Amino acid sequence: ALSYLLLTSDTDAPRLDNAGTSKLASASEARPGDVITYFIRVSNDGNVAASAVKITDSPPAGTTYVSESTTTTCGASTTDVGGVSPLQTGLTIGSLPARQACQVQFSTRVNEGLAAGTVVRNTATITADSIDDVQRETSTTVLPVVTRFEKAVAGGVGGAAAPGTVLTYTLT
Repeated sequence: ALSYLLLTSDTDAPRLDNAGTSKLASASEARPGDVITYFIRVSNDGNVAASAVKITDSPPAGTTYVSESTTTTCGASTTDVGGVSPLQTGLTIGSLPARQACQVQFSTRVNEGLAAGTVVRNTATITADSIDDVQRETSTTVLPVVTRFEKAVAGGVGGAAAPGTVLTYTLT
């Protein structure tokens, strides 16, 4: 007797949770005052369009959103509302065709006074009809502030000081 087992899977579905969906930051290390740009790539490697695709992402703690910095290749409006990125309330992409991808980016500035060693974490959440939410995270480590000084010396004549001359150093 001959027997067989037939396995099937539902291949008629969108799929956003894949290696092509990613979140990157322009810097893995930054200092207070530096700008970090975040790139969110959404990829549908399924064989049908994903519908009602929405990306939500807020500026991470310790940073401030750079006004009007949200852009996209997804065909959605990225106009700020009251200086706030549309990603904070959710940027509606709509439909993302099968085997297509698009990208959203925005920038934040690391707040002054943020302690060295602080890890700034940023998470994007991608939702769509009939599929599980997808999250992608990236992080940037805050470096110490580098203080630069200018030195001036007074008391010497022609760049040289005689022994016993009092020199006065001024740091600015």
